[in-house]
Amino acid sequence: MDGGSEKRLQEQHLPGILSGASGFIASHTIARLLDDGFEVVGTVCDPNRAESMTDIKAQPGAAERLSLVAADLNDADPFSAYTGNVDCVLHMASPFHITVKDPQRDLVDPAV
Repeated sequence: MDGGSEKRLQEQHLPGILSGASGFIASHTIARLLDDGFEVVGTVCDPNRAESMTDIKAQPGAAERLSLVAADLNDADPFSAYTGNVDCVLHMASPFHITVKDPQRDLVDPAV
């Protein structure tokens, strides 16, 4: 993020939305954003799976500035409900399946 965007985000206190919040790279990105004082809306398949969210929820600032919401990549429009009042979207979500019948349909299309 360039300095101007970062300054604008912090001044306006607009949240950023980050898809795939439970992923490895996304969780580190969330930690950095929280450390820098940003509010983050993270999307996950199931925000009620607390056991997979403990590391993210334990980040400094998470209690005040992190919200986790459900978004299913297989839905036609999984993110628009959360993008109305955000300054940036970081799309890091991708389906992860060991066995797929149609790689394009089951892995690529939902991620794009």
